[in-house]
Amino acid sequence: MMNGDDSDVGNVRLPPKFSLRDILEYASKGSTRSEVNSTGTSISPKWYMRSQLGLPEKRSGSFQSFRRRVIRKRLQNLRVSWRHRVPFMPSNASGISAMSIDPVDNRYLLCGACNGDLSIVDLEQPLLKDTTKPVEHSVISGRSRGNHRYRVNCCQWFPQYTSSFLTSSTDKTMKLWDTNRFKVVDEYEFVGVPVYFHWCPSPSYRCLIAVASMSSNIDLIDPRAGDSMQNLRWKSEGISSVQWSAEHDNFLLSGGKNGSLFLWDVRSTRSPLKILQSGQDNAHSTCVSGIRFSDDGLYAVSISYDQVIRVWRTHTMESTSTIKLPARQSQMKDILTIHFDVFCDDGVLRACIPLDDQILLLSLDANIEETRSLLVGHFHTVNACLYRKSFNQVISSSNDRMVLIWSPAMDEELPDQKSVVVHSLQEDEWSDED
Repeated sequence: MMNGDDSDVGNVRLPPKFSLRDILEYASKGSTRSEVNSTGTSISPKWYMRSQLGLPEKRSGSFQSFRRRVIRKRLQNLRVSWRHRVPFMPSNASGISAMSIDPVDNRYLLCGACNGDLSIVDLEQPLLKDTTKPVEHSVISGRSRGNHRYRVNCCQWFPQYTSSFLTSSTDKTMKLWDTNRFKVVDEYEFVGVPVYFHWCPSPSYRCLIAVASMSSNIDLIDPRAGDSMQNLRWKSEGISSVQWSAEHDNFLLSGGKNGSLFLWDVRSTRSPLKILQSGQDNAHSTCVSGIRFSDDGLYAVSISYDQVIRVWRTHTMESTSTIKLPARQSQMKDILTIHFDVFCDDGVLRACIPLDDQILLLSLDANIEETRSLLVGHFHTVNACLYRKSFNQVISSSNDRMVLIWSPAMDEELPDQKSVVVHSLQEDEWSDED
């Protein structure tokens, strides 16, 4: 940018040759300048963001379009954060198998371990004034008699508050916890292993919990009653995954171990509203390992054990796109659930999916061609990954006992004075001729 040519910065004409001091002096006269400089740069946030995105200096397009380009740029440049670290704790010793972030503040990360231990990570504590130093976030470990005996295969915060959360395990139990006391307040036992559950996000429909246990029945549990209030029964196929609709409070989408999908109205338990039979209707051919709805509820995303993703239009349950991922090299036959996440902060439906020891980020919109990106940083199989809204961060856990936070590169830049010091320390006087 600083090539000696005339340039406009903040609608102010700069001289042909200028220094950083000239930029700052002229910047104070520009009407589009902000008085507060962004972290990692000595120029205004508006000018810096537009330059990073490759946009013209004059305003063009709506604010919404600009916002989407900012988010897209941030998502295309994710890397392991050196600022934010989750410290190793005894509860991580066996690896984190499931995670959930609270939907209210996107602050508290709930972690379930392979040995049944639980922990909560505060992603905003501690706060340090020196932004050049890494932060090891506070971790609360819940080692008590109420812990699960075996692997935690699913966990979720209460959708409305952080006062309670749910966990399920291969010990064939599901437990309701009081967050403040870190104690079990209720426990539910099953004949089979509850491989997956989902707490209804809507406060208007009794906050029912749908549980899939690989049987032909879906248990609907009302935590206020402390028991299963009703069942959704299917003929023969075992249910492997469930997910409440984000748009309709009483709609539940479930996936079977043979690849079928069933859309239920829980007000009537006689039969599903819609059946997508395995081998037909573009349904999966193997076990449905996970289901997610977009934030607006207009699309549902399902993934099967053989790494095939299908996107559905929820109003009609018509398939809009099918994506086949590379086969996993390390497949555990006893673990069928794939803990992935979908998001659309920039208006494009995207997903982050565990793929061996990496995390795959890709667009699920058939009309948009984007290069898929792989996040490489773990040394062993990734068990789960999720997206932290508003921060544009991806959080992943692995059998290497690490929980990594992937942040946009622009959030990881050092302030100018510190970066100059680091650069000077890395300089040497060696030449190619020496």
